[in-house]
Amino acid sequence: PLAAVPVDPSALPVAFGLGSGELIRGGDWPDQVWLKAKWSAGGDPMTTQPGDLVTGLIGPISTGDTDVVLVLTVAE
Repeated sequence: PLAAVPVDPSALPVAFGLGSGELIRGGDWPDQVWLKAKWSAGGDPMTTQPGDLVTGLIGPISTGDTDVVLVLTVAE
């Protein structure tokens, strides 16, 4: 992952933004990214278990794009 934004699922739907503060390892944003959102019921963001909320991979998204919508579905 390049960046992460923690969100409480009870707050959904929620608007979010990604900036330099969300970059996991610092550095600069690439010109294009692909987004994937996930909420882990078990607390491990690196694995997907049944019951987690996930999106498909969305992109490419260019720096400055707005109105990108991520729809979470229940992982099987």
